[in-house]
Amino acid sequence: ELAGTPKAGKTTALHVLSRFFKQCGYQVQQMRERASECPIAMKGHFFFNTWTTTTMIASMIENLETEADVLLLDRGVFDSIVWLEDQSRARQVSAREREVFRDFALLDRWRSLTDLTCVLTVSPEVAMRRENADLLIPRKGSIVSDEFLRRYNEVLGQVRRDVEDLFRFFDLDTSAHASPKQTNHALAAALVGQMRRWVDPEIAAIPRAAAQEIFGGRRVAELPAALEAIASALVFRPRSELEADEGHVQLVAAAVLRHGGDMLLVRRSAEHDEKRATFGRDLLWKGCHVPRPAAGTDLLATAAEAIERRLKEDFHLARLDGRPVPRALVWNEHPEQVRHLGIFFDLEIPTAEFARSLAGKVFKHERNQTKIELHELVSPAALHARLSDGSDLELESWSRDLLRHLVGGEGPA
Repeated sequence: ELAGTPKAGKTTALHVLSRFFKQCGYQVQQMRERASECPIAMKGHFFFNTWTTTTMIASMIENLETEADVLLLDRGVFDSIVWLEDQSRARQVSAREREVFRDFALLDRWRSLTDLTCVLTVSPEVAMRRENADLLIPRKGSIVSDEFLRRYNEVLGQVRRDVEDLFRFFDLDTSAHASPKQTNHALAAALVGQMRRWVDPEIAAIPRAAAQEIFGGRRVAELPAALEAIASALVFRPRSELEADEGHVQLVAAAVLRHGGDMLLVRRSAEHDEKRATFGRDLLWKGCHVPRPAAGTDLLATAAEAIERRLKEDFHLARLDGRPVPRALVWNEHPEQVRHLGIFFDLEIPTAEFARSLAGKVFKHERNQTKIELHELVSPAALHARLSDGSDLELESWSRDLLRHLVGGEGPA
């Protein structure tokens, strides 16, 4: 999101950044502000901000599944609550309206869609100079006026401080910039730096030799006995480096969803799903890489938090009403699996109604052409029997290993 003071250079920067990233080979979607299209004539009216905010949120949601690599938003969630605060101070909205609308705009579901909020500011003097630079007769509007800009900057600063912990901010005062190019260069540099951390995060891994020692030829290792050995061998490196390093094994947090002793069987339903072709159609878990733990947080807590976040994101859940319980480690030296080690958790689905709502659901992702079906809840014994008689199951390797471990038999390899 690009937000901030009028005449700070936001709209110009948006167009330049869009062109820059396209020239770098990225697909870019530009979401421009809709204020000029608002059917409410009075910009100070509460309905004006309501219309622009709700259409902005609708546009963000609409573009979630596009092929774009970069989404650039001219005035987003943060900008909307700045205008709301300005209207509140001008007595254009009631205290109750302010509270309800602010809470709505700051709902985590769409607030968290914005990875970076760039706040561009400019002094009133410079803003007025830019506004009138090419005019024969200087003009003074209701928005771009010295009085309004001073008030707006004060409100902007206060709201920025109030929501410090809700957004990832990049602040840029453009008052001293002699040309838009300086602003655009500073923004591009900030975005490129942030994008590198998003697309290539540091993740947890251990040396392959350490994994071999921990497992000793087995495919499943018990927790917490093996945890100390993993913790002592941990390294954190960018994912791109580890993908090219055969000497290290990446850690994956994996959750098995359970209810009343049954396990949720997950199916990759898309015929052309690359993972289905490589690993297998059916699995008993969902997983994600383990990021670098925050200060004071241990590996298991970080892995549990990561898999909770992934489950809520992938299955469109607001809450899970349960905590992942660590159970075992799974790893083998098959060429397709040797690069990853699973930290397996059980996550209990707390109610029969919740369990029924999940079983049978299909989640499609147009961007990567995947389709995940939460196929059915089934007992480990029944799954093992189906696997043994060669029926309809196509379980991937980790699921087979975990299932054999749970039922206490070797079963089919």
